[in-house]
Amino acid sequence: MSGIVPIIFAACFIWMPETPQYLLRRGKELEAEKSLQFFRGKDCDIKNELDEMKDDLDNQMKNKAKHPRSNQCHF
Repeated sequence: MSGIVPIIFAACFIWMPETPQYLLRRGKELEAEKSLQFFRGKDCDIKNELDEMKDDLDNQMKNKAKHPRSNQCHF
């Protein structure tokens, strides 16, 4: 009985698209747009939200370039 839940979960989420942020980080802008449209619905205007995501990613990359060691743990 306890094995049924993971099987149902996997069956439901196998068709779920990747997140727009994930796709943008990998340079897949068109796929990110399609994914965001899927999550928001076909009648939703996603242009502004997608532009914000791109800007946020650009800012993250710029900050990461300025501080390359900022993601390491400090003891």
